[in-house]
Amino acid sequence: MRGILIVGAGQAGLHLAVGLLKNGYDVTVVTDRSPEEIRDGRVTSSQAMFGTALGHERELGLDLWAGSCPPIEGISFTVPGPEGPVIDWAARLDVAARSVRPAGQDSRVDGRVRAAGRQARRA
Repeated sequence: MRGILIVGAGQAGLHLAVGLLKNGYDVTVVTDRSPEEIRDGRVTSSQAMFGTALGHERELGLDLWAGSCPPIEGISFTVPGPEGPVIDWAARLDVAARSVRPAGQDSRVDGRVRAAGRQARRA
């Protein structure tokens, strides 16, 4: 069996790992965090998942929160200044995003990491 080493247990690394595992590859994910730190630690990405990432998760069978997480239909960004906003921008998204932290879930635990079912090895 062909082995693949993935450096990094972020969203892209875990998506790649799960996809390769489902296609019969022997996968090792290397990270500077222990499995416990990944599972119990602070979220290292936004709680919002956008269209492309949601599509990858659907293809990998990891779309576990579509029915329980609210859609995000637009985003806004404001930079305050001393006399009012310096930047004030808002737009609708072409494809709805999802807030992947269902109400009541501990904000330190990222459901995507728990759902991936992967093993991590401390580098």
